[in-house]
Amino acid sequence: MDQCIDDESIFDDAFNSNIKFEKCNGTEVKVNGKNIPEAIKTFTLIEDIPEILLRNIKKKKFTRPTPIQKYSIPIILSGRDLMATAQTGSGKTIAFVIPIIQKLIMDPVTLVKDRNHCEPQVIIIVPTRELAVQMKITISRLTRNTGIFSFACYGGIKVSYQKDQILRGCHILVATIGRLKSFVQHGVITFSSVRIFVLNEVDRMLYDDMKSEIDCILNHFSMPPVMNRQTIMMSATLPEKTRHLAQFYLKKDYLLLTVGIVSSTSMNIKQTFYMVNKFEKRNMLTEILKKDSAGTIVFVKRKWVVDYLVTYLNKNNIPSVPLHSNHLQHHRKIALNNFHDKKTNVLVATDLASRGLDFKCVNHVINFDMPPKIEEYVQRIGRKGKPATQAISTSFFDPNEDYSLVVPLIKTLALANQEIPDWLVKLRQDAKCNDANNVLDQFVGLDIRHVNNSNDDCEEW
Repeated sequence: MDQCIDDESIFDDAFNSNIKFEKCNGTEVKVNGKNIPEAIKTFTLIEDIPEILLRNIKKKKFTRPTPIQKYSIPIILSGRDLMATAQTGSGKTIAFVIPIIQKLIMDPVTLVKDRNHCEPQVIIIVPTRELAVQMKITISRLTRNTGIFSFACYGGIKVSYQKDQILRGCHILVATIGRLKSFVQHGVITFSSVRIFVLNEVDRMLYDDMKSEIDCILNHFSMPPVMNRQTIMMSATLPEKTRHLAQFYLKKDYLLLTVGIVSSTSMNIKQTFYMVNKFEKRNMLTEILKKDSAGTIVFVKRKWVVDYLVTYLNKNNIPSVPLHSNHLQHHRKIALNNFHDKKTNVLVATDLASRGLDFKCVNHVINFDMPPKIEEYVQRIGRKGKPATQAISTSFFDPNEDYSLVVPLIKTLALANQEIPDWLVKLRQDAKCNDANNVLDQFVGLDIRHVNNSNDDCEEW
């Protein structure tokens, strides 16, 4: 349960406080569906917004809503289910957190809890512990003095501590799927009071290895059916497979909101590629970091490579810290804090750090290893390139390992008006892929319902 804190510093360090989001407002926005609520132009024009919430928004130094916020806030306030996508750093978290808090304030429901269990009214599931912590901080700032209590449960923290906190009662529960399942299995959490269910980074949550876990939660006997709850799905990347799967978790009249081009990168990021083999990567990385290493995230595929590179870089007087899932939560927190506070120059990480985390200190993202999917590439380099800021990404491309990314990378670079290396074009020609359209469909903001010719009638899932 949140503590009532008088220190105004809890509103400090908002990642976007120095970013001019107004420059994002020329971005094309599409909303698919019927009876679309009118977008807002300012936070003050949100219908019936409580004064306390508006004060907290101002303390967070949000000036004008971003495109995703302009459209998502009224949609969620209207009670409609929503699937939405916008580029990394576009304010997606705020886009659903503000209307959720407003709905809880304006339509209060008694919190159900006793000495054995609690029934949260909002469930927000995220893919990583770090993202859970970050989101909980954002929610705490916006719910200050509202009487709305929130909590984050995730692995790496004592179960007994988290259980005690949950049993005090929480309206909004942010959770990773593993720890949430554990509390559900032991009866500590039930879903009978759930009003709103959120899947953040939905494309990651509906991967094959996590989809069954999500289904386990949504099929729980206490979870209200889809017609009796509001469901929200957000991500910066929304491939066709995810759009197909997600529609089965939403009411049939859900709205699909796309800001910009689906699964595209920011034009504020200068994307540079080098064709190298695996034996050349280390020397090239060292050469780049020797010139300027401040505020750099280095992404790699394997955990042992993270630890190896950190040791190697530190020996070469390039201050670095590691981040991957084999580390204790305490050590992960220390690594992030040291990087965030600029006590170390380089964060070497797996894709644990690729989604949702806001690093205002990042100047450079380096893909030491390319990810297996284009969506992860988009997510990685989006750790920088917040709106109205300039950033750099550098990627080491090994043709023997990364050949499957040739076509989607060319498309991604073209959409972002980036220079496409001649050698990448040649690899594309050599691939002899006569029809790339199927590969590139994932970038189209397509409403799957139109493809399937499904009707608009609501039915219970």
